[in-house]
Amino acid sequence: MTSDAALSTQRQEDTMTTHHRIPRRRILQGLAGAAALGALPRFAHAQAGPFKIGLILPMTGPFASTGKQVSTRRSRLRSIQSALDR
Repeated sequence: MTSDAALSTQRQEDTMTTHHRIPRRRILQGLAGAAALGALPRFAHAQAGPFKIGLILPMTGPFASTGKQVSTRRSRLRSIQSALDR
């Protein structure tokens, strides 16, 4: 029979020599992702001109205050922008 100390030492050696294997599927997924990212700049083209970003906001009802605040702020930004463009 082996002693408890010998078993403990054997367990420590077993855990130190354990290697973690990466599954083949995970490696293939990573390679496919890298290939997709490498191909991305060829397909992502900038637009020729400016583009608009819109919001759908409530102007009536219980949440109308939010829509009115955004609308007011937008008109203030437009007036500041037109003053700066002059």
